[in-house]
Order: sequence, then structure tokens, then C-alpha cells
Amino acid sequence: MSASSRRISARPSRPHFANWRPPNPDLLAGIFGDSPWTNRERLPDATLKNLIEHLSTQTLSVANVPEDELGNAYEFLIKKSADDSGHTAAEFYTNRTVVHLMTQLLAPTAGESIYDPTCGTGGMLISALVEVKRSGGEYRTLKLYGQERNLITSGIARMNLFLHGVEDFQIIRGDTLADPRHIEGDGLRKFDEADGVLNQGHNIIALVDEAHRTQEGDLGRKMRDALPNAFLFGLTGTPINRVDRNTFYAFGADEDDKGYLSRYGFEASIRDGATLKLHFEPRLLELHIDKAAIDAAFKEMTGGLSDLDRDSLGKTAAKMAVLVKTPERIRRVCEDIVQHFQSKVEPNGFKARSSPSTASRACSTRPNSTGCCRQRLRQWS
Repeated sequence: MSASSRRISARPSRPHFANWRPPNPDLLAGIFGDSPWTNRERLPDATLKNLIEHLSTQTLSVANVPEDELGNAYEFLIKKSADDSGHTAAEFYTNRTVVHLMTQLLAPTAGESIYDPTCGTGGMLISALVEVKRSGGEYRTLKLYGQERNLITSGIARMNLFLHGVEDFQIIRGDTLADPRHIEGDGLRKFDEADGVLNQGHNIIALVDEAHRTQEGDLGRKMRDALPNAFLFGLTGTPINRVDRNTFYAFGADEDDKGYLSRYGFEASIRDGATLKLHFEPRLLELHIDKAAIDAAFKEMTGGLSDLDRDSLGKTAAKMAVLVKTPERIRRVCEDIVQHFQSKVEPNGFKARSSPSTASRACSTRPNSTGCCRQRLRQWS
């Protein structure tokens, strides 16, 4: 019978998928079960016939395709869609060159557990697997884990790992930041850490954002241990210059003027129109303390305590932070903020931001203070 006169039906293939899935219910769940194989409006016979005949011309084996052909195909479609919409593909996936570089720096070995919190189609996990192969390790002893919020993408990742012969893997669908799903006991699952020297190359450049935050503790130390000869660039808007924490010591070079390779200040930002002018106005609410009355009340309230307990309680209670959190002061602070906004800011069409002090910030979440502010703002609106 000629190809043109054959009638191709998808029905016979259903039992094969049904028999294939039960041994791997978690690994391949949802990948084939919801596909409309018998819906001829979605998948006409002619389309299915052409697909089967096209695939019959290809040798479908892992050995004949690049390490992550599914990921490459997915990225091609993303790039095409991104280009058509005026975006760049880099907004949606990590460039493969970067993935391979990260894998080589990680230097995975057989038997390790590797986790990608935003795994996409599983490209980095596959790259880690290939890296173990290249180094002569037994890649089948790797334990690969990932989480991906997109349903279709997470399905591609599971198929990707399965087709590459990975047996010990777990790809979970979900938002890693809002709902991390890799749990062990009562906490997040722990994975193997990369310790010691990972790469001694002199041609490695590391760009560290928010460089004043992370470089004084274990994270900065481990990065420098891992990349001992890397050239480090620190980017920060608030460098710290103290004895215990010093951004200039971690990144500054002797030849740089005042420790800066390049500096783009607040004034330059306003000049270029990148930042609007800011007007800061401190607010002062007087705090009157009647020390004699406080001492008398304290003595009366603690008359039944020993001198030691009285002193201990006095040290705890007699703090400025306790005084500034009193309900009356909180109410006055909220009233002042609303009154100032109504009279000075809103009539002129300005934007405003309140920056309470540390003590005031600590009490800003108290029910009575937020309730007071909401009530005053409702009256204003």
C-alpha cells in the first residue's frame, strides 16, 4: 500500500504509552497522559502521518544528537518568539556557553547530588552529566534534582533526563522562591557543596553585585578559595569602610583613585536625568521625659522585688527604644506623616517616602500604629 493511501491512526499507540508510564509514574507524570493523541481536530491523520514518516528518516539515539537537543530546540523557539516580540532570548534562558562554564567551574564528580533551583529544560543538569562522562566518571551514579515553575518546561526537563539514561533524578514543578518543593524532614533539602579550589585559571573574571553585603563572611571566602586567581569586580552603591568590614580591602586596587575603578555618583545621576532630585526633610517630635515621676512609679510597681531583680528589670525597661514605642508617640508620628503629606507633598504632585528611624521602624508593624495610619489615610482619601 502506498504512503498516500495509508490511513494512520494514533489509537494503537495509546496502550504503549499506558504500559510505559506506570514503572516511572513520578518521573514522567503528565508528559503523555494529557496529550490529545486521538483528537483529530488537534492532530489530524495527515499531520500525524507526516510526523511519523519524517521521524522515520532520522536515527533517534542519544549518541547521534548533541547533549541537550531538546533544550536546544526549546531555546530556538523561545529565541524566535523573543525576537518577534522585541525582547532578547537571554531574558528567558541562560546562554549555553555560560552553562558549560558554570559546569566546568563546578567540576562535578560521580556520586554527587546536583540541584538546579530554576532548571528550565534541564540543560545544566545534562551539562553536569556530560562533564562527569568527559572526566571518566560513572555518570549514572549522579543524583540530579531541579525545580521549574513552567509546566511544559518541567516536562521537557524530565524527558531530557530520561532520554539521557539518568535514573536517579527528580524534577518538581513549582516556584522555587515562593514554594521550594525539595524538602527533607522539616527543612529544605541539603545538597553537596563545592569546596576547595575549583579553578586556578588566571583568565576568570567575576562580577559581584551588592559587593558590600556578601564578601566578608563564608560566601566571599569560599568564592576566593574556589577561584584563587580570578579577577574580581565589585559593584555596590554603598561601600563599607570599617575595621571589621571593608569593601575597599576586598576589591580595591592600589592604582585606583580612592579605591574606585569607576564611580557614578548621585549628582551625576541627577545630571543625566536618571534620578530625580530628592528633598530630605527630617521630622521632629519632641519626647518629654519626667524622670522623677518615672522613678516613683517604677519603685511602686517593683516594691515586691529584690534589689537584684529590680536592677535587672530597670536595665531592660529603661531604654530609649521602649519609650519611643509608646502608643501615644506612635499615634503622633502617624498623624504627623499624614498631615505633612496632605499639606506639602500631595498638593504639589510630588512623590514621597517616609524613612522612620530604627526604633520607629520596629514599631511600624504594631497593630495600633498601622491601624492609626490607615484610619488617617482613609479620612484623607
